[in-house]
Amino acid sequence: MKAIKIDGVINVHNGIPHNFKRPDGSVSLAYQKMAPEVHLKDGWKDFVLPDFDKTTHKLGEKIDMGTHFTQEVVEMTQEEKEAVQEQIQNAVQEEIKTERNNLLRKGVLVVSDSGTYWFDEMALMKFISLMTLMLNAGMPTMRWKNKDGGWVDEIPMEECKAISIQAAIKIQQIYLEH
Repeated sequence: MKAIKIDGVINVHNGIPHNFKRPDGSVSLAYQKMAPEVHLKDGWKDFVLPDFDKTTHKLGEKIDMGTHFTQEVVEMTQEEKEAVQEQIQNAVQEEIKTERNNLLRKGVLVVSDSGTYWFDEMALMKFISLMTLMLNAGMPTMRWKNKDGGWVDEIPMEECKAISIQAAIKIQQIYLEH
């Protein structure tokens, strides 16, 4: 980045501008193509951003160091530091939540004697509701889709209970780890 001080104010640019109007009113076209000595004579210098810990310090006034321009590094107030820490914590929590939600959407696989089954939270709730209805109706087995979408007939109720427990544990594990 380049900067120039005009009327006591340091103006920062991405680079030397294409056209430049000097304080005396003269204008140079294709200014960026002129020799670096011309830019230096007009007052253009590199602008160097200082390295600093963004959790404890912030940028202050732009200053002229003679060979280049930069910005002061100023220590934040305790309130500013706390606000930055809160922003960081919120960002981390949001990232964890996003990762957890992605894993929950992906779902879990449960391998059982009758096949392999895929569950997300909604599928597990439906599975448990159907299993409960079938148990209350005295049915010895139930029907459910496997991970490939094909129906598996006559899954024994004891196996259904084990499938639902495994799926619930795997989904809970996602919550515990994320």
